[in-house]
Amino acid sequence: MHPSVYASIAVIAAQLIAGKAITSLYDFSLPGTFEIDSLPNAMRLKEFHELFRDYLPGYATGGSYQYRIDESGQTLEMTFSGTSFICRILESSSYFIGNVRGDAIYIFDHAASSAVNFRISGCRIDEHNNEPTVSSSDWMGR
Repeated sequence: MHPSVYASIAVIAAQLIAGKAITSLYDFSLPGTFEIDSLPNAMRLKEFHELFRDYLPGYATGGSYQYRIDESGQTLEMTFSGTSFICRILESSSYFIGNVRGDAIYIFDHAASSAVNFRISGCRIDEHNNEPTVSSSDWMGR
């Protein structure tokens, strides 16, 4: 699976479960930090954030959300229950389960039988005059 799929899942889960607008993630499999803006689907993730920026954390429970990853047409369908989620790529056999705990995002890829773990290392916490303020995870309580 392409790393941007895992990152997209992490960004969406963090936004809808914890209300955190991620700008960077620490990937334990690399290991290293990468900026969300560096992903191939960064513009689509920014659109997602704009759509859900006023969304209250936790209200995703019991709901489903579909998100088109990129122009290839791959669509994620995510279902939420508390801090946990199930995600699948429509029209494929790929599916994932995961949860968000504080700044940690855990994803298990059933097709690859592997775990992917991220830590939020930066997020938008303040937006004034269309200029986001970016903060490290130490200051993310939104």
